[in-house]
Formats: sequence, C-alpha cells, structure tokens
Amino acid sequence: MQAATRQEQKAATRDRLVNAAMALFARKGIVQTTTADIARSIRMSHGVVFLHFPKRDDLVIAVIDEFGRRLAVEFRQALEQDLGRRAVPGGSSGRCSSTRGSASCTTTWSIGTCSPPGIR
Repeated sequence: MQAATRQEQKAATRDRLVNAAMALFARKGIVQTTTADIARSIRMSHGVVFLHFPKRDDLVIAVIDEFGRRLAVEFRQALEQDLGRRAVPGGSSGRCSSTRGSASCTTTWSIGTCSPPGIR
C-alpha cells in the first residue's frame, strides 16, 4: 500500500472540511455555524480551515458547489430511472469556482434533445 501524496492528503482534508461544513450548516444553519465548529467537528485545528479556505465565504461556496454536484447526480439518477434508460444523451455538468470572493457558476443541462431555455 503506497502512502498518500501530499496533494491527495490536502484533497482529503478539503473534502472532510466541506462535508463537515455541509452537515453543520444543515443542522445549525450557515449563519450559526462557525469555522471553529467545523474544525472541532473533525478534530482539526482552526487554522486548517483557513489553510484550505482563506475566507469563510470560500468554504460556503465550496459547500454550495458540492451540494449542487450531489443534487445533479441524484437528479440524473432519478431521471434515468424514470425514463427507464441507462444513460441520458447530453447529460449534465457543472462547475463553480470562487474568484476573489465572488462566485462564478455555470451548469449545463441537456436531456435528450431538450434543453431548458436560460440554463447554461
């Protein structure tokens, strides 16, 4: 078994932070959840949060991005099951990124030959 690389460790820690934040946001609300609460919930130092997310808003955006990704997967699975297909042509993809505190998001949905207007 090969030891995880530093990049893999950083990605795993980031994922743990996002998952912990998502769970706490769901339970306590975004406003009531502190970064210290998030760090404490996964037994890490408070500074680790800011190592991965320099601003609290960056963490909130990462949680929203992950929530949207999970929702898209569940939506696609439910749609495929409902349509009785294994794959939906076109599929869906999404990307969210933070640039200096502002969110820039794009999501593309297409189902067969039908694409809802206004969604990019």
